[in-house]
Amino acid sequence: MTQTIDNSFIDEPERSFYNLDNDDIRILKEYESGKKEIIPLSELSNVVKNIKTVKQKRIYVRSSDRDKAIGILRREGFIDGK
Repeated sequence: MTQTIDNSFIDEPERSFYNLDNDDIRILKEYESGKKEIIPLSELSNVVKNIKTVKQKRIYVRSSDRDKAIGILRREGFIDGK
């Protein structure tokens, strides 16, 4: 971007919300045979396995800079319309 706004913040998630330090949550699974095993949560849950990393950015600016931020995003081609 060619322009900046002072005191702004861009939140850019780089991983799924349930991961800690880019490592899958581990679960202790106990089988009927008595065997115990620690396995990743994504191996037990199809829902968790199919959760994708968030591909959106959130931009925080002072409310007084809102219109300026929207103008910058439009000029840079990140948003359309009004």
